[in-house]
Amino acid sequence: MVLGESGIFVTHKDIYELKNQKAMLDLLVHALQASPDIQWLCTLVEQNVFDDVPFAFEQQDTRDGLDWLKKWVIDFTAEDDESESDYLKLFIGLGRPLAPPWESVYTSEDGLLFQAETLDVRAWYEAYGVESKMKYNEPDDHIALELEFISFLTGQAIQSLEDGDEAKALEYIKGLSEFLIKHPLQWVFSWCKLVEDNAKGQFYKGISLLVSGALRQIAEQSDAVIT
Repeated sequence: MVLGESGIFVTHKDIYELKNQKAMLDLLVHALQASPDIQWLCTLVEQNVFDDVPFAFEQQDTRDGLDWLKKWVIDFTAEDDESESDYLKLFIGLGRPLAPPWESVYTSEDGLLFQAETLDVRAWYEAYGVESKMKYNEPDDHIALELEFISFLTGQAIQSLEDGDEAKALEYIKGLSEFLIKHPLQWVFSWCKLVEDNAKGQFYKGISLLVSGALRQIAEQSDAVIT
């Protein structure tokens, strides 16, 4: 998608890329919003989901993440899989989680939950009429919720393009870029590093790198649209 003096020029490739972006984000949200269900993990293996990814393959982090996930698939057995245990230790903790999944832990002065960053994220959601499905269970700045919001904005841009409203689509993409800069890009790479360093199994090492690759790719693409 590019801007011209007379308006916005959209190709079928732009819509295809946005749909791939949303598919990738939705997969990552599912992996991070709750402890992984063993049946879902079995489905990922059976359907060869990680043979390739639909988005951000040009990013090194994405390729590295796929390498981890392909190793996970090769080694996977439902009886011995460590993904559920990793989720508990990394993101919930028997005390302090090893890779806290909340923005305010990384960006607030005292590293606490429910800080100003959390409230600002909530204000972003409310501005677009979004209410978190995890509102009463997790702070609004949980990694899965921020990714889900980016997925929502991506979906709205896709729908606007399919409806022929290119100006509205650009508004959503600009909003996505502004949210990305103000929130996820301020902390998610630090979170990814903690996951890589502390995950015992291969699954969440790979997922964290896919998150990094996807956000880097979205940042590059949305900046191109804005400038």
